[in-house]
Amino acid sequence: MTVITAAAVSSSVEEVIRCRRSVRHFQPQCIDQALIEKLFKLAQWSPSAGNMQPWRSYVVSGERCQEVRSKLLQAVRDTQQYPPEKLRQQRLSSIYAERRQQLLARLYAAFGFKGSNKYCRHQLAEENFQLYGAPHCVFIFVEPGFDDLVGLDIGIYAQSLMLAMEANGIGCVVQAELCAYSKLIANQLGTDDSQRLMLAISFGYEQQGSAINESSRKRAPLFETTTFYS
Repeated sequence: MTVITAAAVSSSVEEVIRCRRSVRHFQPQCIDQALIEKLFKLAQWSPSAGNMQPWRSYVVSGERCQEVRSKLLQAVRDTQQYPPEKLRQQRLSSIYAERRQQLLARLYAAFGFKGSNKYCRHQLAEENFQLYGAPHCVFIFVEPGFDDLVGLDIGIYAQSLMLAMEANGIGCVVQAELCAYSKLIANQLGTDDSQRLMLAISFGYEQQGSAINESSRKRAPLFETTTFYS
């Protein structure tokens, strides 16, 4: 029997957390279905309030993924909202706005977008609504009746899923802007559109060596985010 020490587990967990990043450039081939199911079985062990496990995950692959991608892109082009109006209304303090702008600048450069900030924002939004070309996407919904605190459970579940993907050599990116099209996506999936889309995660094998995938590896120093008391 193989004995795994606590130190080995700690090292492995730390490596997975540190190595995980948002992947926005994928290889086209699909992941084996057995591996996909393994990832979601692992995420199922996430904690949740009252053990209610409120997530309802819908995974699209291959042609079905392409169909959803096409509908999303058409919807955002029809509305001409890049990103959707509801999500543009955030009013952030300077430090958070600055961090976001720094990331956007790196992404614009990595994708090769040139022009006005508005033009670049539109181009990036189109990449986003095309699921960054990923061969798979999971849409995570909750049923009616849950208040906004359910977002805590969904966030924990999503993190478990992303770390499981990283540990198994799968790249992914979380997408919140797609929530503005919750009913459209529910209709495409043939599910109840009274459910609320909380987030989407596009995933697949990472395109190695892509500058796009190197653009999001920045973190604030600890003192900016954490205060210790004793």
